[in-house]
Amino acid sequence: MKKELLIVVDKDYHNGLKSGFYPEMLTDDVNRRVEFVNPDEVTQPNFTLHTPPSFDDKDLYIKDSHSNVYVRMDDDNIEKLFITSQCNAVKEALVRMGAKRITIKKTVKDTDKEKTEVNGNAKYALVKGEVHVGWDKSTSINLQGMISSEDPNREPKPFADVMAFINEHGLANDTFLTMLADRLRCDERLSGKEEMTVNWLCELKSSWNFAVDIKAKLVNAHADAMHKKEHIHEFTSVIEVDFG
Repeated sequence: MKKELLIVVDKDYHNGLKSGFYPEMLTDDVNRRVEFVNPDEVTQPNFTLHTPPSFDDKDLYIKDSHSNVYVRMDDDNIEKLFITSQCNAVKEALVRMGAKRITIKKTVKDTDKEKTEVNGNAKYALVKGEVHVGWDKSTSINLQGMISSEDPNREPKPFADVMAFINEHGLANDTFLTMLADRLRCDERLSGKEEMTVNWLCELKSSWNFAVDIKAKLVNAHADAMHKKEHIHEFTSVIEVDFG
């Protein structure tokens, strides 16, 4: 299984890692979640990169499990790319299960506590509220337009095909989709309406926070200084699915 972070380092650093010269970079957590490669290895077909590395610095990529593509951490469109691939994966999984109509019912942005400076004093504020249905301003994506799908003649694919798609596109941990697929296995057809809650950018946020710490160690900088984006804001949509 491909790891969630991919870091392109020069050959000397790569050899140093193998020889144990950087013990701070070889913790159990790093070994489990990070793949270090040199410039020759990253050109091999087993890694799909959204954009090529610069080769003049330690390039850090975050894996998008829904597209199986690695996206550079400093890509300005990283949030948009992750949302787009997750949106497409969820929609196509539902289509394969025979959904005749898919639409977003509601989208709510619910951010974590954000640290802000007021007169030199750190304050924490919980920001929570509605945004336009199907629209998150920070990423400029029309979710409603992307997820919506309607075809009254749609028929479900075989259970094995549905599960293959779910597993290949990073949805195996989505219990709603896997339970729907299991019902399809038992009944051979789904019917009625369902509501599905989708958390956008949750995966990216987890990887991003870990990547910031790793990047800081690589360049001997404080982690706070490595945040190009101050936060990755996850948010939630309720999707209505009509199987007829």
